[in-house]
Amino acid sequence: MTCASLPSDLARMPFASTAIDVATEARDVLARMAAEAAGYLVQLEVAVQPDLSVHADRLALRAVLSQLVGNAMRHAAGGRVLLSAIRLGGRVQIAVIDDGIGPDAAVQESALREVAQLVALQGGTIEVEAQRGEGTTVLVRLPEPVSASGAPGKIPKQRLAARTATAPQAAQEALAGHSWEI
Repeated sequence: MTCASLPSDLARMPFASTAIDVATEARDVLARMAAEAAGYLVQLEVAVQPDLSVHADRLALRAVLSQLVGNAMRHAAGGRVLLSAIRLGGRVQIAVIDDGIGPDAAVQESALREVAQLVALQGGTIEVEAQRGEGTTVLVRLPEPVSASGAPGKIPKQRLAARTATAPQAAQEALAGHSWEI
């Protein structure tokens, strides 16, 4: 697959949504795009919150990430592109951020139309923040996988042991020892 377009057969394939490790997919996409990034003299960076999963179709997620990173590289020649992901409000927010010149609105809308459709088919949303000459941030929000108990994502062991704790205490325990840089 090239970054210029999404695979045309992807729309005809049935989706197989499953829990996907975001860090693994992000690193894989960036590794496959490293040669293209070198051609644009773009530095690719990744920052993903630990133990972060998303509920999506693996091929569709890879296509979305590849398209967004490819678009960012073309508009940030000689710059940097960051692929990051965090858990936010019961969803997984994936951001592709570049420090490039930013595309004009018509080009941006055209380039992201198919991506937006794939994201919507996964139960997600997409948002674009662009400042001409200052770069672009594309935010994709996708559902977390639901555990057997009906709660989103993985339940940390500390939280299972603290069933009698209040909600703020449980949240603090779940986040204890986790840190990431973006």
